Amino acid sequence: MNVKTDVSDIKSVEVKVNGQNLKTDYHDKKFENLKQDEYFTGNMEQQYVISTLQFPETLDNKYEINITVTNIAGRKYQTTYYVYRDTDAPVLESVIIPKVAAEAGQVFYEKGEKYGYYTNKEVKAIVTMDDGGNGSGVKKITWYLVDENGKKTRRENSEGKTGKD
Repeated sequence: MNVKTDVSDIKSVEVKVNGQNLKTDYHDKKFENLKQDEYFTGNMEQQYVISTLQFPETLDNKYEINITVTNIAGRKYQTTYYVYRDTDAPVLESVIIPKVAAEAGQVFYEKGEKYGYYTNKEVKAIVTMDDGGNGSGVKKITWYLVDENGKKTRRENSEGKTGKD
């Protein structure tokens, strides 16, 4: 994060995460009173790096970051950011083969390690993934088609595109 003042020097920077003060940035640079009683020393810009690794644990991985910058004249600028840390992998919610496809040929469903559907006709499947309420989204889905000889063909869709086979 880059903090800057155009008129007088930066006196202090305060960073709070979920109401708790951070004492230093990610590289141990202190957030403290930078200038007490001095005037114009050229301290008009500071850079800090903050990381979610510094943040206190939360059950929901939601973080409210409050930043307050005060200049020597006592004027304050305050802003708030919200960060959601994605710590869980997406979950396969369902694989649906519509009734029309199931009636087009023989469709066999097998559970276990060889989770899949088997058919001798063309079918269309709807795959639904869920990344939870605080997830960053499903970036891509990768699947394999296996022919009757066991040959795998990898397929992938990404960025909301629909894969066809």
